Amino acid sequence: MELEQLLVQPATRLSVELLNRYLADDFYEIAATGRCFGKADVLERLPTETPPVITQQDFECRVLADGLAQLTYRATIQRAENDSPSYSVRSSIYRFDGEKWQMIFHQGTACEPFDVAEYEAMQEKIELLEELRMAEAQLSSDAGVSNNDARAQVLARISALK
Repeated sequence: MELEQLLVQPATRLSVELLNRYLADDFYEIAATGRCFGKADVLERLPTETPPVITQQDFECRVLADGLAQLTYRATIQRAENDSPSYSVRSSIYRFDGEKWQMIFHQGTACEPFDVAEYEAMQEKIELLEELRMAEAQLSSDAGVSNNDARAQVLARISALK
């Protein structure tokens, strides 16, 4: 799952070096549009694109054989040029070469829109935790607000998430 999540990050999608590391030489993709790509196509195309915002949820992993695993999940893709996201069910196959896992196959199948509220709620909670860490760092360096003020702000934010 971690490798799949890395592959949708803008820093990875824009890096030929990282893509080359995470994709096997015999990588093959069938996109949700029906177009097919090999590794060379991906290395040429992805680093030149504006990375979309991709959300992933409902991961399931199964071992197909020793050193071979399939990961399936649902994804939304929000591209800069489109007003609404696309929805898909995705499947990736990874192979372990004795040193590292690499993606050898990926397919996206377009599907009907699905509820992403659970993912969005998780994102809000992650943002809140990041804000808490930043507040703690500010307080420890005497650059933050008082504990009472910070506590009141945090409790208000937590109440809003419920």
